[in-house]
Amino acid sequence: MVGEIISESQATSIGIRIQVKLDELIRTGTVQNSFIGIGHLTADELEDLRARCEERAKAVAREGTG
Repeated sequence: MVGEIISESQATSIGIRIQVKLDELIRTGTVQNSFIGIGHLTADELEDLRARCEERAKAVAREGTG
């Protein structure tokens, strides 16, 4: 059996990428081209992107309650 073993940090990174993409889909209903190539980002860049998406989602939620 040939398989690829991934480290815990790689698995975490993959999970973060998936979550950021899903968050953007949920937030906008469409995928933006800016998310193409997200797999090439570093862990720090992914965290920055995740934080920015979270802030946008909070802003949208605030607008909806105001």
